[in-house]
Amino acid sequence: MVNETTVTVPAGTFDTFLVVEYTRSGTLLHEYRWFSTQAKTSVKWENFDQNTGVVSDSYLMTSYSLAATNPTILGLSPIVFYSAIGISVAAIVAVGAILVLSRKKKPTDNVPVNPPGGIPPTTG
Repeated sequence: MVNETTVTVPAGTFDTFLVVEYTRSGTLLHEYRWFSTQAKTSVKWENFDQNTGVVSDSYLMTSYSLAATNPTILGLSPIVFYSAIGISVAAIVAVGAILVLSRKKKPTDNVPVNPPGGIPPTTG
């Protein structure tokens, strides 16, 4: 980058970064590009003939529009998608907790502590 400058082209006026490209030897000017972060591309460029040094090709942006960046997941906005996932997970956890807590426990008050008389205790 050589300079920051404002450039007016048919597509409008843009704040740009002037980028210079030299040939592989690094001594001959190959190209000027005016890159705009607003347009996210070069709004103007000029190529130079390597033998004569004069402009051999050029470009001026005539119009532009940026694509809308509304990401979706399965056709839903990320907020709606992840909210639905969160609600689903919470519902599954709640149902699981209800099932675990509502399970009837076997009563322990009728289980004898010692075996009845006449039955020898088992040892393991």
